[in-house]
Amino acid sequence: MTVLNVCSLSDTDAHALATALGKIPPTPSFITDFEIARGVSTQHEARSRWVRMRREFSGTIFSTAQYALSADERAVAETLVIRSREPKDVVQMSLEATVTAGRPEEVVASDTPVNRIRIERSGGASIVLARCQNTDQNATEPLFSTARQIFRGYRKVLDIRHTITAELSRPDLHATKSQAGAHGGAR
Repeated sequence: MTVLNVCSLSDTDAHALATALGKIPPTPSFITDFEIARGVSTQHEARSRWVRMRREFSGTIFSTAQYALSADERAVAETLVIRSREPKDVVQMSLEATVTAGRPEEVVASDTPVNRIRIERSGGASIVLARCQNTDQNATEPLFSTARQIFRGYRKVLDIRHTITAELSRPDLHATKSQAGAHGGAR
């Protein structure tokens, strides 16, 4: 998989990204049903713990919101993906926050800034904006600010601090590498 990180946008792409972010309800309303999945994945002797939560929207142009947290020895990554019910223009939007220091429980308890925004469009190229070091991104700061507010609001409504922390504390996610290998990975 290739991950594209774009440090600046054309005016057209910036407008499309701002429009897409503007359609996301700041205080979502979900149906009662939800889904939580968790596991341990191993690739090339690297072990990653992950938890994913999905909720369905009630009465909006969006179908689902999915929050995922993935942690390995290098970083903790949080991703919020919002999918459109009728993807005529935007299929889905994702907001990502990655930190390279701290335990997952500490990251979920903090207000992690979004460092990557992506919209996937029907019949068009994806638009991606990423935080880049040593780059003047003052022009895109309003987009990152909007994304951070959305991310913060969804983390609160989804009660990430409690639900994800509870899932991370389950004993099967703390299996050692040898236990994971002996039992075939995630249980």
